[in-house]
Amino acid sequence: MKLFLVLILLVAVWSTNADAHPGHTQLTEVEWNPASARFEVAMKLDAAALEDSMSLQFGKHFRLEASEEVDKKLAKWMLDHFRITFSDFSRDGHLRWVGHELQRQSAWLYFEYIPVRGSALTGGAGNVGNDASGRIDLNQVRLENWCVLNVRPDAVHHVILRDRQEVRYGYCSFDQPVLELTVQPDSISGMPDIRRDYPGPHSGQ
Repeated sequence: MKLFLVLILLVAVWSTNADAHPGHTQLTEVEWNPASARFEVAMKLDAAALEDSMSLQFGKHFRLEASEEVDKKLAKWMLDHFRITFSDFSRDGHLRWVGHELQRQSAWLYFEYIPVRGSALTGGAGNVGNDASGRIDLNQVRLENWCVLNVRPDAVHHVILRDRQEVRYGYCSFDQPVLELTVQPDSISGMPDIRRDYPGPHSGQ
């Protein structure tokens, strides 16, 4: 699971949001793993916003460092706020939780998303990840991300979607929770500048 073993080296300096409050920008990196036929997800969220959102959902004060069964609750919360389908196949998939870590004011969440088989997967329905290449059509991926938007409606999720060397960029917001993809990050306002280094989950930022 390369995404969970290697530091995230891509960038997250927002071209038009440089002066925005750091808690308003979130990062989601999604990578297709053809061997397991799953999406591997690493998500960086403002920790305070995450705690507020979970407190609202579970009806009681929630703190990442103090609450019991944190990962179990995070997995349940994530299922209600994140999903990946395909443009021609709308059934929700399944989530396998990996874990989380706290970095100062941020929380990194790691999980795998197992999509329901559809024709957008190379090889057609029933052959997900089992064809010669295991590739998928990134343009057919439909990603919906509502994480922390119920308590931070001005937040923006910057998304990086990849299948090996193929990469797409986009964003999710309260007004547009479904990801709109583009090939070039600079073609959408607020996309990462890939000429800058992004501090990964073990950098302490």
